[in-house]
Parts: sequence; C-alpha cells; structure tokens
Amino acid sequence: MKVYFLNVGHGDMSLVDFDGVFMLIDCKVTSTDDDAFKFIDEIISAPEGGGNKKLDYLVVTHTDKDHITGLDTIDENFEIGQIWESGYRRSDDAEESPEYDVLLDLIERISTKQLKAGSSKLSFSHDGVDAFCLCSKSNDNDEVHYNSLVLKFVKGEKSVIFAGDSNCEAWKNKVVANYPDMLDADILHASHHGSRSFFFEESDSDKKNPYTEAIESISPEYTIISGCDPEDKKDKTWPPHDDAIELYQEYSSDTGGVYITGKDGHLTFDISEKIELNSELSENYVLKKGKYNRYSKLKAPFVAGIGSPKGKITDASFGK
Repeated sequence: MKVYFLNVGHGDMSLVDFDGVFMLIDCKVTSTDDDAFKFIDEIISAPEGGGNKKLDYLVVTHTDKDHITGLDTIDENFEIGQIWESGYRRSDDAEESPEYDVLLDLIERISTKQLKAGSSKLSFSHDGVDAFCLCSKSNDNDEVHYNSLVLKFVKGEKSVIFAGDSNCEAWKNKVVANYPDMLDADILHASHHGSRSFFFEESDSDKKNPYTEAIESISPEYTIISGCDPEDKKDKTWPPHDDAIELYQEYSSDTGGVYITGKDGHLTFDISEKIELNSELSENYVLKKGKYNRYSKLKAPFVAGIGSPKGKITDASFGK
C-alpha cells in the first residue's frame, strides 16, 4: 500500500495504491500538463489490452471547487470504476460552478456509492485493507464542511485518516462523539489544508481555547497538510494557519512530523508493517520533528524518522 499526497497548491489531491487498485481522493488539476496529473498518470499503469488507464475509485470528500477541479480531465483520461461521495448537494441558490456540474454528470454516468458514517467496515477489502467512514452527510446542518467525508484505512496495525475539509463542529458532534475508540492513526491527512477550523468552532471569535480532543485521539506519527507554503500564500487569510500548524506539530510524533505539500512537494508513504516516507518517490521536503522542529530549516532527500537527514544536499534540494 502506497499513499501519495500531491502538491496542488491551495487544493487537495491524493492517490492511494492498494497493490494495483487505485483510488484518487479529491482532485485539483487544470490540464494534462499539470505536474499532479503527470504524476498519477506515471504511477497508474496502462492496461495490457490498451485503452484508458483504470482508476478503480474516485472519492469526493465534499463539493468545494478546490477538491473537484479537473474531474473532466480525469474522466477523459482514466476509466473510473466507482465514485464514493457523501450525498451532500449544494443549495439551489449557490454560485454557479462548472466543476460541480461535471461532478453531477459523473455521478449520473458512473456507479456511485453514498457513504454513511458508522463503525462497520465499508464493503472494500484489498490485500487486508479495511476502510471506514467516520463522517458523512448529516440532515441537521447544511454547511459543506460539516458534511465532508472522513475516511480511515487500516492495513495490519497501520492506519491513515483522510479528513477532507471536516470542521471542528463535525469532529466534536459526530466523529469523536460516536467513534472515540476508532480514531488513532499513524498518518493524518489534516483537515481543510491546515485550517484552524479543525481546532476552533466558527462561533469562537477569540480563538484562544482550541478543541484538541480529536487530535489527541488520533495522535498521529505524521501529519500531512495539503496546501500552500505558508510564506507564499496569495491571501494571508488562507490556510494553513500558523496556530493550527503549531498544534499539529505539538500533537504529532517526534519520530514523524508535520509536512506541507506546497512547501515540501509530493509526499509518498510506503505502508506495510512499518511506515516510511519514500525518499525516491517524494520531492523536496522539510522535516519538522513534532513540537521540537528539529532540522526544520534543512531540505534534502532522506527517509523521515530514521536518525538524522540523509542524502547529498544540492541546489535542487532547495528548490533551485
């Protein structure tokens, strides 16, 4: 099992390889020339008999534009086997979105499963991998991030949580409240591009008392933030937010750390009996050792969590 967290700037796109069964979780590409598209096109092998490459599963955690841009490009170049989504639909008076229209068209044409949250395994099993949905559409709140999917994949004793854009209210009222014993994970794909909305409710104007029960329950070794480099954000109000990054650093293991795709590039994890950040398939990245931030200024190819950074430091290591 390999997990690829792709650098798409302010957006979200991950590819999971279950030993030849491929799942794309969210999408943000504009054309086949995008680096992220080229990356997944290289990873997914062509069928022996010819034709489009197969993408066995397309997961849409929610309908925000930065999670569904380029679905038409994916559809044109891959044979999509099944779509997983929450069933959440935008209100009739929402701003027009061609990307959303593409999603609705795909749902009409392709076999689609609307996932329901629960403690039972989803009907999905490849090479001993179990899948769970911990958050989905609710009828008591129509806010899009409250209805985002939260998925957990378990292989042996190792696990990964994909949090979509799920907000603090969803974690407090739905996830932690119902599944407190199912939340531990080795890798956390952080919610909403590293937004403080994972730690603070929208009504909390002071943002001084973060909700940490969720991150304490997860207690990840690695936290991956799909988002912009904090220093290069076009809009300073965008995530990732400094206070959220600090909290993720505090609650992530000292043997793993916090990574930001917009700063650190594509990140590839091999998951078997142990978890390794694959230095050959990952691009440049910065190691942040939990709250201690060891080596936080150093960019070089190395395997995370094993001693000191290894590998020759070159101009390419610094993005030049």
